[in-house]
Amino acid sequence: MDHFPKPGGRTRREFLRDVIRFGVGTAAIAAFGPRAAPTVQAAGKAGEYVESLVADVIEATAGDFARGLARGGAVILAGGRAGVRGAAGGEFTSGIVALPFGATHLGLHWVVDGGLPGAVITAVRTSVDRREWSDLQRLSVEAVADVPEGQEVFAALAGAERARFAQYRLTFQTAQPLTVSAVTLTAINSVDGPRKPRPAPPPAPVTLTAPRGSQITVITREGWGCDESLRFRGSKEIWPEMYVPAKKIVIHHTATTNSYTDGAAEVRAVYTYHARTLRWGDIGYNTLVDKFGNIYEGRHGRGEKSDASREILSADVVAGHAYHHNYGSTGISAIGNYDTLDPIAAGLSKMMASLYAATAFECDRHGIDPYGTQDFLRSDDVWHPGFHNISGHYESYATECPGQYLRSLLDDDGFRNSVASLLADKYAAAPSLTADPSANQTYPAAGTTLEFTWEEGTVGAYCLEGWYKPASSEDITYLYGYEPWSGGDQPLAQVPVWTSVGTDDAGGKSYPNLTAGHYTMHVRGASTAPTYDGNVTYLLT
Repeated sequence: MDHFPKPGGRTRREFLRDVIRFGVGTAAIAAFGPRAAPTVQAAGKAGEYVESLVADVIEATAGDFARGLARGGAVILAGGRAGVRGAAGGEFTSGIVALPFGATHLGLHWVVDGGLPGAVITAVRTSVDRREWSDLQRLSVEAVADVPEGQEVFAALAGAERARFAQYRLTFQTAQPLTVSAVTLTAINSVDGPRKPRPAPPPAPVTLTAPRGSQITVITREGWGCDESLRFRGSKEIWPEMYVPAKKIVIHHTATTNSYTDGAAEVRAVYTYHARTLRWGDIGYNTLVDKFGNIYEGRHGRGEKSDASREILSADVVAGHAYHHNYGSTGISAIGNYDTLDPIAAGLSKMMASLYAATAFECDRHGIDPYGTQDFLRSDDVWHPGFHNISGHYESYATECPGQYLRSLLDDDGFRNSVASLLADKYAAAPSLTADPSANQTYPAAGTTLEFTWEEGTVGAYCLEGWYKPASSEDITYLYGYEPWSGGDQPLAQVPVWTSVGTDDAGGKSYPNLTAGHYTMHVRGASTAPTYDGNVTYLLT
C-alpha cells in the first residue's frame, strides 16, 4: 500500500489511470450510486453471496466547501475552480458529509494543484448518528494519478464501522500555497448488501507446496468472494496479466482498521477500491494475510475458468504494489494498520506466523535468499542499488508502509531471521555466476553478446529472462526465455523456460544479438542439496 509516485508520466498500473469526474453539487452522490455501482460477490451464509455497495460523494462546489471551516491562512475558493487554498499552517475542516449507506470502509481522494501529493496531510472521522464520533484517522497515500487540474491523490481505505456521516480535515504543509479541489469520499460496505444465491458452493482453502516443501493454505479469490467482472470493461480485461520472475519480496500493510472481525470482507473492500475506484481492474497485492492468520489470494493469475485449470496464486504475475518495482517482485500485505498497532505486543502470533510462512513460500518457489541484497533494475530502467530480497515498501519509495512496527522487524533482521528459520536445511548458497560484460548497472548496446560462465558441476539449470516495457504502457513484450502457458486461454500468460545443463553448456552459456530490453540470467545449483538461485541483470540499450 502507500503507493506514492513522484510527478510525471506513469503507466496505468504504475498508477496512472483514466480519471472520470462525476457530477457536481453540494456533497453530490456520484453517478455510480449504491444501486448503480458494480457489486462484489462476498461470502455470506453457505449457499449465498453478499453484494458489496460502493458510492462516491463529491465535494466540488463553492457551497460544498463553504460548509466547512478554513483557518490558519487557508481560504475557500469560489468561482469556476472551487476548493481550498493554503500553505504551511493552513487547515480546513469540512462540513458533515452524509453517506448514502452505512459504510464499513471509507476512501478519500482529492485533486491537488501546485505541490507534491504529500504536501497535504488528510484525516477523517466518522459517526453513525452525528453525536458520537470516532477519533480522527490520519490517512496515508495509496496512489496518485495525473489529471488536467493537477494530480488526484488517493488515500488508503479507512475503517468506518458502518458510519452514515463523515468529516475530513486537510492540513497544508509547504511554504508554497497550493489548491485542493474535488474531494471525493468513496463509501464501501462489503458486509451488509443484498444476499443472492451462489452458483456453486464456496471452494475450500487450497494448500500450495513449493519445490522444497514450504506450504501455505490459501483462501482463493472465489473463497473470499471476488467478483471477477470488475476486472473487465465489456469483454476486455482492464489489466492483462504479465509475468516477470520474482527476485524480490515486498512487505506491506493495508493501513485499514485493526478492529475488523472478517478478514475476507477486508479483502473485498480493498479489491473494490483498487479495481473500481482507482480503475486498476484488480487488487494491487499478490497475497494478503489477516490478523487471524488467514492467507488470501490477491492478484489474478493464469487461467480464467473457476475450476482446476486456473492457477491459484500464480507465480511471477506482476501486481501493483510498489511504484517502478512491480516487474520482478511480489507483494505481501498484512491487513490492518501496523503504524498504530504493534502486532507482537498485541499477540497477533497467528498473523505473524502466516506472514513469515507466505514469505518463506515465495522464497522457496523463486529460490530467493531471505538475507540477500542485490541491485535491482526498475521498470523505468533505473537501478535501485543494494535492494534487500525481503524489503519493506519504504525501501522502494518514501512511505510509512508497512508501518513502524513491521518496519522495525525488517530493519533489525528479525523478520528475515524468522523466514530463514522456516527454510533451514532446505537451501545452500547460490552457485557462483560470472558475467561478461560486467552486469548490474552497466548499459551495453543491443546486439552485444552476453556471456555467462560458472564452474563445471555447480549449475544444474539456467534461464535467461528477457522482456521490454515501453514507458507509455504497463504491457511488456517477451523477448527471450518464455513460452506460452499450457492452459492456453490467456495469450500473455507466458512462463519462463529453464534449460538443464548438458555437455555443451557445462561451464557457461553465451547469447549473441539480443535486442534492447531487460535481461536476467538465472541459475540453479546442480548438487543434490538445493541452492538459492543466482542471477545477474542487464539493461541493453
